Amino acid sequence: MSHRNTVLAVAATACFLLAAVTARGSTITYSDRTAWAAATTGATNINFEGITSTYLSFSTAQGLTIDGVTFIGLTMSTPAYELWVVNPAPGSEHDFGSGSVLKGPQHDPSVLNKTVRVSLPGGVTSFGVDLMSNTPGAHTFTIMLSTGDIFTNVPTYPRPTPSFFGVTTTTAISQIDFILKVANSSEPSPLLDNFAFGMASLGGAGGPEPGAETPEALTLLLVGSGLVMIHFMRRRRGCLAT
Repeated sequence: MSHRNTVLAVAATACFLLAAVTARGSTITYSDRTAWAAATTGATNINFEGITSTYLSFSTAQGLTIDGVTFIGLTMSTPAYELWVVNPAPGSEHDFGSGSVLKGPQHDPSVLNKTVRVSLPGGVTSFGVDLMSNTPGAHTFTIMLSTGDIFTNVPTYPRPTPSFFGVTTTTAISQIDFILKVANSSEPSPLLDNFAFGMASLGGAGGPEPGAETPEALTLLLVGSGLVMIHFMRRRRGCLAT
């Protein structure tokens, strides 16, 4: 192999290794909103206020869109879509002391997975949300991300305490399914409030922002560059010796 081809091959290998490591994603979950907020930049919060004074249905395939985020209630049965914004009366089953909430399906006799699907605008790498159900007791959610991450047994607390769940990641999230697992169709509906989204800040997801070079990648790049320099130096010494 010629001198020029050797240098190109080493440089190409270093660049390939750098790209492979940079593309690796990292995800962290949060149960505290303050900690999540500290790891997020440019957050937008959706609190569902000002939509209704009582109870308004968005039980369609289009659902409800606010600030570029679309919420759809899926039952996997008939009716296929169930979603409402509820401005609760004090002390009612939907009252968590925070005003209006988003309510997912009431009925799902076929699969018993009451789902609120959230579609996000491009580039979102961080989200946080308050999770509840419209019964006094605690229940659990399964949360599925378009990134392939699945979180099971995410708890809700007895009313009136909401449960916070947040994620920062180095891979953009386009869709989230919040699935309330229930034993029968008469059991509670999923409730969401204060849905916030933004960008994972530097170090907020255990590493750099999406697309940034990770420390491992920088190390590989330096190693690759070092190999190139060693090759040059050896060739130079060979030339001087002749």
